[in-house]
Amino acid sequence: MFAVKTIHLPDGFGPHRCHASAALVVSMFVALLEDEARRAGGTVSIEDVRRYARAFREARGELWAVYETVFQSCQAARAGGGDPGNRRSDHFGRLLTHTFSHLFPDGTRQLAASVRLPRRALPAFFATLRIMLGQDFVEAQSRRCDAIIARLRRELAFEFAWNRYFADAESQAVLCDTLVAIAKAFESFETRRLWFLATVNRLSDARSVPEHGRVTLDHFRTASWLALSESQFGALMANLFAPVDPHRLSREAWNRVAERAGTDGCEALGVLFRRLAAAGYTRLAVAPPIEDIATTEPA
Repeated sequence: MFAVKTIHLPDGFGPHRCHASAALVVSMFVALLEDEARRAGGTVSIEDVRRYARAFREARGELWAVYETVFQSCQAARAGGGDPGNRRSDHFGRLLTHTFSHLFPDGTRQLAASVRLPRRALPAFFATLRIMLGQDFVEAQSRRCDAIIARLRRELAFEFAWNRYFADAESQAVLCDTLVAIAKAFESFETRRLWFLATVNRLSDARSVPEHGRVTLDHFRTASWLALSESQFGALMANLFAPVDPHRLSREAWNRVAERAGTDGCEALGVLFRRLAAAGYTRLAVAPPIEDIATTEPA
């Protein structure tokens, strides 16, 4: 995991976005040097810096995912989009967003500000997921969702509706696989939660993120400039995972989830639910539980 440094992200795109992207990468490199210096007893040599720089330039993984998401945000801006979880062409993003879409303000629901999700956080939320889960995993799920949509449009023609997509057994399988992957990524809950909040706010053009080693949950509780606060994160996670909550599923449905998730996946889900409960996060779930899991093998 790359550590978080203070980054000031200007609004807008074009040169401003390039400036923000450069600041992000420099911050990640400095954080790497800090970690190496601590391991080396407090200092690194010039030769060490050159060696780390070469490795950093050749790195892929999380760093490459940052390049990909920055490029995609610029492409979306040029195309007039910018909301990867709400664009009609992003069927995977739509599937995930459906689980917490009731938390967006729409003028008909009375939601507390502490749990009301701002739509401007969506692009950064999906960019952070891409970094956390990896480019290959996200693209594989996106291809599965695209195939599901193509099949449903053939089968249903003019009767196609998004609710049919959300309830489709294969869609539910994609959702299950993705939630298990996220749960595993949150194995070290406290550390990952801070990283997730810092990354979403950093990528959302928030004013600043505290320096590595100084960031705490208090930084994400009261500031008005936050794209995603700690309480909003809690509401988002509780709703995102509501479809696989064993307390909401029938025994038969949970058995199907457990069979698909495997032992490790079930353990990861169990640990995450205990962490969410211990944190006192409000559950405002309306997404239906997974009652019909496809029998195909996990991708």
